[in-house]
Amino acid sequence: LSTRVEAEIKRDGKHWYQNFQNAVPDDLVEGGNARGTGTKIRFWADPEIFETTEFDYDTIARRLQEMAFLNKGLTIELIDERVTQEQIELEEIAEAESGEARGDETSFDDIPDAGDTFNEEDDSTNVITADKKRRKKVTFHYPDGLTDYVKFLNKSKSTIHPTIVSFEAKGEEHEVEVALQWS
Repeated sequence: LSTRVEAEIKRDGKHWYQNFQNAVPDDLVEGGNARGTGTKIRFWADPEIFETTEFDYDTIARRLQEMAFLNKGLTIELIDERVTQEQIELEEIAEAESGEARGDETSFDDIPDAGDTFNEEDDSTNVITADKKRRKKVTFHYPDGLTDYVKFLNKSKSTIHPTIVSFEAKGEEHEVEVALQWS
């Protein structure tokens, strides 16, 4: 499904890397000690398999947000580093209007801090990187899972009762998480 995949894993105090080219894995590489845990996957869709290899950022962001709601405490970060022709043209116009010569120099004082997180009022964050490319970055993290999802769904609605009714239960072969609020 892909021409290339890069996997970076932090687990059990170790940092691991593995790359794949056309479904053929490279050797698993131990990269040393790591703090924390997590997995980072970079994926390049194969144009011979997929009709289009242009991904819709908003569709992917919505799906990842749903996954974060359904997996309480999970943190998912989506970064879109693609640069559109329109962004390049706007940068060139802005530079021409300001009288700046186009070059590779960028003041790091002018760069917003990376690591901006999801904000319900503004769910997309453009961050300017050192090479002046705009990227979209969003982090989804919902420590209360479905309760956070109900809050999200009802944020612009008038609710009948202010408190979300929620509970969790575990059995031998199942787990249940419920969150309810009437609107």
